[in-house]
Amino acid sequence: MSKYLIYAFSVLVAAVVGESQVDADDAAGRPNIVLIMCDDMGWSDIGCYGGEVETPNLDRMAAEGMRFTQFYNCAKCTTTRASIVTGLHPRRKGGLLTRKMVTTGEVLAAAGYQTSLSGKWHLGSKDDTHPFLRGFGQYYGLLDGCCNFFDPSIPDPEYKGGRVREFGRNDERITEFPSDFYTTDAFTNHAIEQIKTAAGNKQPFFAHVCYTAPHYPIQAKPQDIEKYIGRFKMGWEEMRQQRYERQIEMGLIDPETWSLSQHDSKAYDWKNADHEFEDRRMAVYAAMIDSMDQNIGRLMQTLEETGVDDNTVVFFLSDNGGCSEEPGGARSCGAKPWSQKRLRRGRTVVGMGSERAVQTL
Repeated sequence: MSKYLIYAFSVLVAAVVGESQVDADDAAGRPNIVLIMCDDMGWSDIGCYGGEVETPNLDRMAAEGMRFTQFYNCAKCTTTRASIVTGLHPRRKGGLLTRKMVTTGEVLAAAGYQTSLSGKWHLGSKDDTHPFLRGFGQYYGLLDGCCNFFDPSIPDPEYKGGRVREFGRNDERITEFPSDFYTTDAFTNHAIEQIKTAAGNKQPFFAHVCYTAPHYPIQAKPQDIEKYIGRFKMGWEEMRQQRYERQIEMGLIDPETWSLSQHDSKAYDWKNADHEFEDRRMAVYAAMIDSMDQNIGRLMQTLEETGVDDNTVVFFLSDNGGCSEEPGGARSCGAKPWSQKRLRRGRTVVGMGSERAVQTL
């Protein structure tokens, strides 16, 4: 994550916090904060950044708010999350989250905010690292890095170790899920519940919504997948050329400064690929983002219905670019050759500049 977002978010938190301890009356007029983070999404995937996926709600945010054109993150799930939660540059040595650090949840809770985290955490589940014990008054979601979208109790495939991922509400573990469960919907349901509660109490809130989409496993609802079947038969090389041209037209890229990168030597040739399979794999990936956008629309509608939209700042970002992993091989639930075209080499190591990603405000 770039220092610019850390500074911007830190300044916002400092501005709304003031003194660390306040009473409810003092806190009542302070702005609400909704911080939405998606998982492993390339910066050119969504409509307002030149992508093929239909994202009207994110496009509206970009059109009516601020669309960042020079935004960087920490290139990996855990490091970006640690950075945005603590405001510090991540250091693996000594721990990404320790008791020597304060979290945004802890600071804003002390300032009279109702704090909640809905979705992926991935920073630990012990006393020093559990979100419910680190400032988030209400927590629901995945404490781990990824899980089955339809049933998180299903163990990982053997090539990923076969373990069951940790899912919970506050400090209790959840092991059973309804038949119509889908993580993106469930995380949004929890966030909406928290927003409505805070609005009813006339209390400012900080809602951190962390979707697992579109991180692998690549899984989506059939009705969302169907609309994208056939859209990606041009192949990844042609797709990135088309995206590049659209981004130039949209003013996102200056072709004098950013030329299109050379062919990725680690991606296999489209001519030799199974076009039907690859098109469907990308259709499922696109459907995951589409579903996320639908749910962001539900969040925005809730802000309007509760009458707090004029006093709420909403952020959206991706924790890193498209994932370059392909767990289980070429016919698995990953999307490697496509993701390598969203951002060359997908995720990278943390360092100066780090990785370009999506950000709107």
